[in-house]
Amino acid sequence: MKKRLETLKLWIRDISGPIGLGFSGGVDSAFLLTALSRWCRFPVRPFCAVSIFFPTREQVSTAQIANEIGVEPYYFTWEPLSQDPIRNNHADRCYFCKKYIYTTILDTARQMGIKCIVDGTQADDLGRHRPGLKALEELNIQTPLADCGIDKDFIRYMLKEWEFGFWDKASESCLATRIATNTLISNDNLKIIEKLEDFFIEKRFNLPKIRIINKSIYIFANVDEIERIKMYFKEMERIGEGFRFFLKI
Repeated sequence: MKKRLETLKLWIRDISGPIGLGFSGGVDSAFLLTALSRWCRFPVRPFCAVSIFFPTREQVSTAQIANEIGVEPYYFTWEPLSQDPIRNNHADRCYFCKKYIYTTILDTARQMGIKCIVDGTQADDLGRHRPGLKALEELNIQTPLADCGIDKDFIRYMLKEWEFGFWDKASESCLATRIATNTLISNDNLKIIEKLEDFFIEKRFNLPKIRIINKSIYIFANVDEIERIKMYFKEMERIGEGFRFFLKI
């Protein structure tokens, strides 16, 4: 473990100018931002997209985490549904999302005199189906965590060692991942998903997986919570008016 951390330190100390980071507010990019802030000799600028793809609760959390680290992100607005390849929601949607976000970051960073941009991709991500990795490669976005063999367990361990309160924050993906491939993504669908998830959080459920397929909403819940969820079915149907609801274990 010490060897991997030293490898990352050397990578960071070899940076020769201001650096930018795509900051999502997840533990991976938060760990990398912390490491850069501690060991980089040059200014570090985190870039954070604001979008309907990211629930309000996550945007609040991202700001809180940045504050705990002691940095001020540069926020920019991202309108994903203005692009057909994203709105149509084919299997390669993540590639187009990542490509658009980092193209925007690169353009903005250049205006600030920043030439190097990094992403919080870590070693565990390399063994999974991640279309966005292709976009990072095409845009020459660096992935120091993955390159140094740093994985999620290492990241959580170090954040806890550094006494950050968010070390055990659950992994979160964008709201579009709740919509089945080839089902059109709309503002209405995304708002319904966010409202349903906020509803489950408010009622203190373990946040179930939500899946929209055409005009059906599937709720995948823990078996011990099924009966309690059924008690709120009317409220769920009101939130997702026009959709058919199905409970799954």
